[in-house]
Amino acid sequence: MLNHFALQITNQMITACKSYITEQGYETVWTQPQADVLRKLDDCIKLNEEYQVNGAREAHGQPNDIKVSIMSLASWTH
Repeated sequence: MLNHFALQITNQMITACKSYITEQGYETVWTQPQADVLRKLDDCIKLNEEYQVNGAREAHGQPNDIKVSIMSLASWTH
């Protein structure tokens, strides 16, 4: 069950990052200023790093803050 949940979160993160980077599909990486694209990619990489750290904590039975990371990502797409 946990693996299915982790897969769902991963898929949601990928979808949200794609939407964030492409301005909900209205832009491409080629039509935006390079600095903006690099900042967005860096944000998504940081989110992934936090997810990996929190996932490792979860695997070892430690509490994590994954909900906070997902909520901050949701704010990017609005």
